[in-house]
Amino acid sequence: MKRFVISLCYCLIASSFFLSCHKDTKKQVNHLKIAISEEPTTLDPRFATDLASMTTIKMLYEGLIRLNCFGKPQYAIAEKIEISPDQKTYTIHLKESKWSDNSPLTAQDFEETWFSVLDPKNLAPNAYQLFMIRGAKDFHLNKVSKNEVGIKASDSKTLVVEIEKPIPYFITLLSSPFFLPVHKTLRQTEEIEGANVPSNGPFTLKDWKKHNELSLTKNYNYVENKQVVFTDIELDVLDENIAYQMFLSNDLDWAGSPMSTLPQDSLQALKHRNLIRYLQAAGTHWLRFNTNDPIFSNKHFRQALSYAINRKDIVDHVTQGHQTPALAIVPPIMGLTSKGYFQDSDNPKAWEAFQLALKELKIDNDQIPELVLSYGASEREHKIAQVLQQQWQKIFSIPIRLEKVESKSYLAKVKSGNYQIAIGSWFADFMDPMNFLEIFKSKANSSNRTGWENETYTTILNQSDEETDETKRKELLIQAEKILMDEMPVAPLFFSTFNFLKSENGQHVSLIPLGYFNFNCNELTYDSIP
Repeated sequence: MKRFVISLCYCLIASSFFLSCHKDTKKQVNHLKIAISEEPTTLDPRFATDLASMTTIKMLYEGLIRLNCFGKPQYAIAEKIEISPDQKTYTIHLKESKWSDNSPLTAQDFEETWFSVLDPKNLAPNAYQLFMIRGAKDFHLNKVSKNEVGIKASDSKTLVVEIEKPIPYFITLLSSPFFLPVHKTLRQTEEIEGANVPSNGPFTLKDWKKHNELSLTKNYNYVENKQVVFTDIELDVLDENIAYQMFLSNDLDWAGSPMSTLPQDSLQALKHRNLIRYLQAAGTHWLRFNTNDPIFSNKHFRQALSYAINRKDIVDHVTQGHQTPALAIVPPIMGLTSKGYFQDSDNPKAWEAFQLALKELKIDNDQIPELVLSYGASEREHKIAQVLQQQWQKIFSIPIRLEKVESKSYLAKVKSGNYQIAIGSWFADFMDPMNFLEIFKSKANSSNRTGWENETYTTILNQSDEETDETKRKELLIQAEKILMDEMPVAPLFFSTFNFLKSENGQHVSLIPLGYFNFNCNELTYDSIP
């Protein structure tokens, strides 16, 4: 059973009424207390895949580039970037900076970290994100040596990166977690989860009490530490109802997205009291179909289930957090398309696709085996699964069994392909549509997990990488997404919205659409890169 943290005193929960203990509730403006529903799976940037881990890691580490409060790239550890005329060589000059242990942060730290991500022995799940660097993919496949890879620290403050071909979003890509540096302590040992690993971000890890809380303390060696008002951050593992009541009792500064959820039955009351805050997220919730399964190898069967979903019903009556029905994979905030590629709850088209599938599979309706819809342990996912089950059974009269799985086991289950239909989501690592579309470029991509790939789709995405004209590139990406939404290895459900509560003390931190906290929101000082 998960333990829940309530700091400084014990509290009693009885008859659904939260009684906070008598304690000094005087606010510490330099201390931020955040509710998290589950602790991070890792604090090593090279191995993180879940949003909770990514968000925490972004508090601990700073990269060459960061995103400002408007989601635009700005210099962080990088002081200046020179780009060659052919747009394939980036010479990155670093600011003077240190790790939290006072050791100097150098270009070699970036070089060696990136090579450790690419090292096949490390099994870094995001290694593919570095494959645009010259020779990186071949190094990952043990085909070439380090000397043939376009990553080189020419001196302690200069990093030279050569990419295979011009990529219009490369600078934005450098803001993502998989380009963060890690200290040699971490690079030279097995993954460490304690408080002894130096970091270079706004905060450093002070203590980690497993399944309980993480304590962060201000890193005074951080390059922009004067902009960070907090001296301490406490991340407490809390049940959503306890977190909600603690916030109302003034014992918590932040509840809800991106680190936890708000109780579904509290949303309407929060709206009426104007307490809840919203931010459009760069994320999509979807269903994965296992295309290696005999039934789901059929495109029309996948289409039938997707077309039959009433997404508006889900966002209006289940999620209730200003989410919008998703009729595409890439969120509108990415600027690709807002129209979508099919209609919501299109029962006639769903039935037509269903009949085609039965004909191609050479089976009758009553011969369809029981289908299993798997999902994580959250109450919201359980309710979504129930609605999907009811909708599909009503239209197709097919047996659907719901399978609720504990979160960590669920991730392993989906990753191994041990499922038929799985509820999931994707939150962008960087602000470009390619971050969504590239997932399905190859079935070998560790984030794909559907078994699907398509030669034409891959070719179009490769063409988009070489297109320097923004309008033409966008047209190619739309073509690719159209193929994805015709083949339907994933069925989009809704575009995400961050719903959260933050105290007056929480005004000193902002949330950006990628789900990361930003502690550097003095926009008069921090300009985006031209």
